[in-house]
Amino acid sequence: MKNSRLLITLFYCYSVLIATQAYSQNYLILYEASSSTILKSNKVKEVKIFRGDSTLGKNIMENYFFDKSGCSNKRIWYDRFSKELGPMKAETFTSKDKLEITRISGRTDRNGVFKSYEKRTENYTKSNKLIKSKVEQTVDYVTITQNNYDTANSKKVDLAIIKIFTNTTDTFQIISSTFDTKTKTYTVKDKKKGAWIESEKSITTFLNDSFKEYTLYKNGVKAQHYTKEELNKKKQNDNEDVNENPLPTNDKGNVDTVYTSDLTFINPWLENEKSKNKYTVILQYDTYDKKKIQYADVYYTKSGLIYRRIQKFNPLMNETYQYTFY
Repeated sequence: MKNSRLLITLFYCYSVLIATQAYSQNYLILYEASSSTILKSNKVKEVKIFRGDSTLGKNIMENYFFDKSGCSNKRIWYDRFSKELGPMKAETFTSKDKLEITRISGRTDRNGVFKSYEKRTENYTKSNKLIKSKVEQTVDYVTITQNNYDTANSKKVDLAIIKIFTNTTDTFQIISSTFDTKTKTYTVKDKKKGAWIESEKSITTFLNDSFKEYTLYKNGVKAQHYTKEELNKKKQNDNEDVNENPLPTNDKGNVDTVYTSDLTFINPWLENEKSKNKYTVILQYDTYDKKKIQYADVYYTKSGLIYRRIQKFNPLMNETYQYTFY
């Protein structure tokens, strides 16, 4: 297939490749390759992702399941540990009133018992505004992170992180951060051998949305303090020091002249070459060198569903998408 027969539409990337809030807010996003709108219009029920150049049906790496609204409520994926312990799994559950959404991620062990690594819960108002999010993670120790949101003022922050070290009998850590638009307070408290210690605390004040003053305490003792004026003076002195001894800079980025922007690596992956405009190809370039292709996403032009992701430098990481429909 000649390069001229490849339809490259960069704007297409924004509506297909990048996951957006087109997903209902009453879902925790699991699948990011296509928008829920496209999945719904094509009545996609399941997507299997195969990796490598092997025959389709082998080396399955990810498996997504969708409801009829185009939102993924279940994901199963495989990694280098999967053969011994079973695949990873993430599943989303929504309450009947759709005001609470929970996603549970974990792995099935050798005995067939599912072990949760992460539980993420979000709570919404009836007007669909997020009011609380909570994440419970269990790896070497338990971490509980909770955010409370003020629907009337998005600038307000109320965050709490609790760490429970399960390898000891009495070790905890609580990190809290609050911000009422005038004062931001960050606190770290540790509990060891039954006693609570405030190991760190910082207080930042603002005036008319502008920084005013910062104070840091370590184990109850003031360790640092500066005002807006002092900070500006320090920045000015730092700039003067840099100007006195400027270092050489390279703003060209990582330029690799070995590879060019040819599309020949895509051709072997495209089927039915005589079918004009069957595929839409979106090229992803290197961050620092816009002439160097990192990978290409190949979509079915008619449906907008992704067909393959082709890696320029590592064919073993190529991906093929297989669909099941309602």
